Amino acid sequence: MGSAYANVKLRPVRFGFLVPYGDTEKLREAIRINSFLWGGIYNPIIPTFNEVPRRFPPHLKNQIRNENYIRNHLDVYEPDFLVVFEDSIEFDSKICNVPLLALKDIFIGFETWNRPHYGIGTFEILNHIARYEYKYVERNPRRFVVPKYSGKYALFLASVFGEWSADILESFENGYAQFLGSERPEVSIDDFTDYFEQGTLYPSRMTAYTVNVRGASECILFLDATNFIDIVHYWNLRALGFHVIPIAKQDTKSSSMRDFVIRAVERNFRPSNYPGSWCITAYESSSTPFLSSPAEDYFAEIGIPFRQPIKDGESSKDKVIFSYLPLVGDEAFERNFRPSVNRPIAKEARFRFADTPRLEIRLPNPEFLHSGIRSAAYANDIDLTLHHDRELMAEAIPEGDRVMAVALDGFNFPDFRFRAGKITYLATFADETLVLKPPKAEDIFFRWFQNSSFDTNLSPAGRIGKQMLRSLGGINGIWLLRNKQMFDLLHNDFRKGNLNQSEDEQRPVRIESKPVSYKNLIGKLKKISNTREAFWRRSGDNLLQELIKANVIQLGVELNCTFCNQPSWHSIDDLDYQIKCPNCLEVIDLPTYAPDKQLIWAYRTIGAFSPATSDYGSYSVLLTLGFFSRTLNRRTTPIFGLEIWPKAEKQSSDNKTESDLALFFCDDSVFVKRPDLIFAECKTYNKPFSEKDISTMTQLSERFPGSYLVFSTLETQLDAKEKKLIRAFSKQLGKKDPSYLGTKLLILTGTELYSEKKPPYCWEGTLDNIPEHAHAILMNRHLLGLCELTQKIYLAD
Repeated sequence: MGSAYANVKLRPVRFGFLVPYGDTEKLREAIRINSFLWGGIYNPIIPTFNEVPRRFPPHLKNQIRNENYIRNHLDVYEPDFLVVFEDSIEFDSKICNVPLLALKDIFIGFETWNRPHYGIGTFEILNHIARYEYKYVERNPRRFVVPKYSGKYALFLASVFGEWSADILESFENGYAQFLGSERPEVSIDDFTDYFEQGTLYPSRMTAYTVNVRGASECILFLDATNFIDIVHYWNLRALGFHVIPIAKQDTKSSSMRDFVIRAVERNFRPSNYPGSWCITAYESSSTPFLSSPAEDYFAEIGIPFRQPIKDGESSKDKVIFSYLPLVGDEAFERNFRPSVNRPIAKEARFRFADTPRLEIRLPNPEFLHSGIRSAAYANDIDLTLHHDRELMAEAIPEGDRVMAVALDGFNFPDFRFRAGKITYLATFADETLVLKPPKAEDIFFRWFQNSSFDTNLSPAGRIGKQMLRSLGGINGIWLLRNKQMFDLLHNDFRKGNLNQSEDEQRPVRIESKPVSYKNLIGKLKKISNTREAFWRRSGDNLLQELIKANVIQLGVELNCTFCNQPSWHSIDDLDYQIKCPNCLEVIDLPTYAPDKQLIWAYRTIGAFSPATSDYGSYSVLLTLGFFSRTLNRRTTPIFGLEIWPKAEKQSSDNKTESDLALFFCDDSVFVKRPDLIFAECKTYNKPFSEKDISTMTQLSERFPGSYLVFSTLETQLDAKEKKLIRAFSKQLGKKDPSYLGTKLLILTGTELYSEKKPPYCWEGTLDNIPEHAHAILMNRHLLGLCELTQKIYLAD
């Protein structure tokens, strides 16, 4: 039984255009196409090259290649299709999961239907406007202009206002121009701001019809109106969702531009004596930071206060902040621009499902969509929040091939995309209903691995952990184990045998179940419920009910055999007036004549919590999952006991690597746009991390570079040997990835796993060596910040 929430966002189909570096003709062709497609203003233009251009910064020239440059853009813009000029570029589609289209594919059948084969065209929008918005005469009608350009600045002006090809322009003039009262002015570099005001419609602005970008900020970009890469920078900055005011260095003397900029600065300024007051940011289309530039001289000349980027402790009295425009994928871009990227949204719908094996999602669609034969008219981004009392569900969706749609029981596999933690479906018709199966975490993991070079399987320990979670009622039931005294009760009081067996000891140890009388059990549960750590605020009777409901323990009767005089336990299901003794196999009579003296009500652990199975250490695995899913309250896609080995090799103990817990973790913050892959090695008490665990983690880091590695233990501290091993491993990771972001190694102990509070609040009053500015580090760096803090806390001498 479970429930599901689906948040669906309608947006235009996003195309990424691969244009040869420096080819202005093909750049202008890409601008023409984007000026006609709905959402075209948000489609990135990605330059391709054989040699690194001179405009690229020196520190990137030795690192960046054409493939890396394209990957960075795909990672940021997340296009649904890549459009290539088939006669000018050889592109290996294997570097990404994005399908390729040729330019001619977009306009298949345009001569017949006057609409594109992919996406939605401007004429469909104009038909809708004519039918509904021009039904009555407007008091203040909007101005519609289709500018004409000529001269050396034509490419720049086309990127600002958009431009249509000759056949599209002819169709517009024959069918719409007179009705809309459109103008065809000759626009130049000196007066283009006269047509840039809000309320004026032109081709590129029409492509954003009904589309909003939440949190979009306004900025100023200084550029060279004749430079290829400057024009591309302007287009792509706007495609990120920024409202960009372009100032060409050839136009700094224009009075109309000056007045327009002053109005924009005043519009974005909020005077304040505190840091962080609103002001406008001015970027220069340069690949390196600048000390002085025409941009500074321009603002000084028109009398607007400006300064360099804000430093800590400064007040914000100046109206303009200066910065430079870094390349996509550069460190400065990841730090300053990536958090501000917002996706265009046209509509949003939310659905709730309860106890249903299928999710029927009625997709929101554009009102101006015309039915007909075409492909991928619009896109829907689907975020799923799933709850189930028996299964691990997939909420954080990793990037993958369309084969992952099999996990959803989805048809039309080519219409699915899996990127940035969400499911995207490219719809074609109006009023479509998408029927999906709630994805299980196990299915998503195995489908994801189909696209990798590794095979996978579930280990016996993983299957036991899965059963334990089912007994607890899903992830929400992990709270029942989040107490050290509860662990001691289940792990020690209900068991007898050698519980501290060494990993190197090969001799099997018999661990038997030990019944606990009701009197002793309820006393211990009442004591647990009265502890400060018992955040559930339940009485001892409530805890007993929860343990029985979760099939952790079972009620029975303990009695002594009248023949062999040995004690035995019998569940209520097995009780009868005559009982067979499990020790001597004699059939004895139930002592009904003296139940208060010879019959003792007692409980014993059963199922996945029985001694024979629960010794796998699944308690630590469950609490680690609870930390990521409930303590941090983030979307996860987890799997227990994942065995991994290369597909090209036969499975063996030498090449097989096992992770106690693997999960995709979605931070859901503006700084993080995609799920992270996490592998965890989990230990219970008296089982320290060993060289074998370091070897396992080393193998995982080599097979899955960039993943997070977690050492999780129920102990509150690491011993000296563990610290030495993990410190050496951390240094080894740092050498492999010398990124400024830090080592992706996280340490969790009982301090975090047993607490209901997330870091750093769970450390307060418990640890003495909490690093300074812990709150700020976690707020700014999130999971990486947590890695940094836990290493400082638990690896210190």
